[in-house]
Amino acid sequence: IAGSDLYSTTDGGAQWKESAVDFHGFIQAIRFPDREHGFFATDIGEIWFTTDGGQHWSPLERGAGQALRGLFCTNPGRGWLVGDGGVILSITGGE
Repeated sequence: IAGSDLYSTTDGGAQWKESAVDFHGFIQAIRFPDREHGFFATDIGEIWFTTDGGQHWSPLERGAGQALRGLFCTNPGRGWLVGDGGVILSITGGE
């Protein structure tokens, strides 16, 4: 991640390509509980997920109402986000 852009690699970081994801704001947290499943959250409350290692991303929720700053996942089907104003959200897989 870099500012408001998202990049992915399939060769351990030798080459990177920008991912075409139509999110807004800046990524504040990103986590992959396994190789295929990942989540990221933005400073305007967007939550996005992938089920193919970051090749494609879909919105899980748009506009959580507060900036989301932290993300923790125990597995692909369970995670929590924290944000401004004491916001705590749970996520369940995205599928």
